[in-house]
Amino acid sequence: LFNHNGIIIAARCSNFKPCRDAKEWIVPPLQQSILELVKTKGNYLGNEEYCHIFTKKVWGELSETIPALQLNISKKSPDFITVAGHKLFWLELDAIGHHLLLEKCKGSWRVFQSHIKTRSVGYTANEWCFGDMRGKKAWEKYGGGKMMSDGDLSELMDTISECQCVVKKLLNTVLLDSVPNIDPETIACLKKTPRNIKDPMMLRRCNDAIVLIERWGSSLMRRIQGPEGCTLIGFDYI
Repeated sequence: LFNHNGIIIAARCSNFKPCRDAKEWIVPPLQQSILELVKTKGNYLGNEEYCHIFTKKVWGELSETIPALQLNISKKSPDFITVAGHKLFWLELDAIGHHLLLEKCKGSWRVFQSHIKTRSVGYTANEWCFGDMRGKKAWEKYGGGKMMSDGDLSELMDTISECQCVVKKLLNTVLLDSVPNIDPETIACLKKTPRNIKDPMMLRRCNDAIVLIERWGSSLMRRIQGPEGCTLIGFDYI
């Protein structure tokens, strides 16, 4: 319905078509993009705030293979950044207690994540993708479905690497000494380089201690912020 000046003053909802993502981002098996998937499955995906559950749910729409490859992000520009084609990466950043998805298409990147809400911190996947979180630097730079360059992604990986270095230092200086049921001699050995251990008995003690540390760390993380999924990466050819 138009007024006498030709301006629309009313319209039927049936005349409107949903705004689609750019064609190159569409995932054939889904017949929509990952960004659209988060929106169309709002109750299942969009409202999820636990990062490891969100990433697992999205990944499950495309693949049954979980991340199992070790990723070295201690160096500048990890090799996977320069990969060609349309691909989805699942990063299990257990060292810093976070999981996220990276999608690359036609030389551009998108970041998908959520963060458990505690007080004024945190956001759902829907808020990360479609909300307005101006003032939060991470969202302004990587959220909202923004398309980023390889350089932008490399900068993000550098930030993650810095966080992991802090955690490693904290582990060596404070946390290892707090793990129960591990003797001081084994703890001292773990603080060095276990790979260079020649004594089979000490190597076995260190391996047993690592299992205890993983259990203790998982239990501690659950008490801090709920269950959270070495850094692993998985990828799928879309």
